[in-house]
Amino acid sequence: MEDWIAFKCLQPLELTEYFTFYREPLMKNIIQTAVCMLAFVCVATASIFAATLNPPAMFSTSTFEASQAQAKTEAKLFLVDATATWCGPCKKMDKTTWVDDKVVAWVKQHAIAAQIDVDAQKETAATLKISAMPTIIIFKDGKEFDRIVGYKTADELLEWLNGTLQGKHAIDKVIADAGDRNNPAVKINVQARLELARSLAVNKKFDLATDEFLWLWEHMLEHSEGYSAVRMSYLANDMTELAVQYEPAKVAFTKVRDAARQKMDAGSKNR
Repeated sequence: MEDWIAFKCLQPLELTEYFTFYREPLMKNIIQTAVCMLAFVCVATASIFAATLNPPAMFSTSTFEASQAQAKTEAKLFLVDATATWCGPCKKMDKTTWVDDKVVAWVKQHAIAAQIDVDAQKETAATLKISAMPTIIIFKDGKEFDRIVGYKTADELLEWLNGTLQGKHAIDKVIADAGDRNNPAVKINVQARLELARSLAVNKKFDLATDEFLWLWEHMLEHSEGYSAVRMSYLANDMTELAVQYEPAKVAFTKVRDAARQKMDAGSKNR
């Protein structure tokens, strides 16, 4: 059963094989219809959000490059919020976090802030390697210092922002919460280790993320049997996303999948 799960969950790593199942004309028609419907929904959604494209007042109205130059001239941090018209959490932050008096005051004192639309400013988004929204990045002296991903309340954002002033990175707390998995005296917190793996991937520490995801795949159920569904869904999806970005991860994860396939084949032959 374990081998079958590994094979099926990690099978999408080889997408060219996966999509050969959709060659039948009838299936093609179904997919084309679904794509058209999805496109219609996306256009409609974009139209709904079009009226709310104006960023909160705390963000600079200058170009990304001009805002970055201003931060350098004024010896301030450069704060970037990568968003999209269709991003619900982004819009929620626009209406709450980014208009919070404490956040506005912090930015006014310490930073120049710019908001970019990843669809309208694709080149900038690609340069910043944005893969999810919202992504919030802090630059110090022209270099990226840290980034976080996902919706943040005003208090959560301020905790991170104040930490950057002290030279702290968001991942430092994640590492501390996860503990040392090689220390027998430390009780393994599976959720904390999963957050660590994801944070490593977000921070482009792909080699460490690969190692952490492999460990989770092999050992997470030893420490928490309740994570079986998470392993088959969210973990497998996270591993697939990392494999797309990082070739060594794809190689490592594919070996796990192929080993599971070989065991399945061997079991079938012995029956």
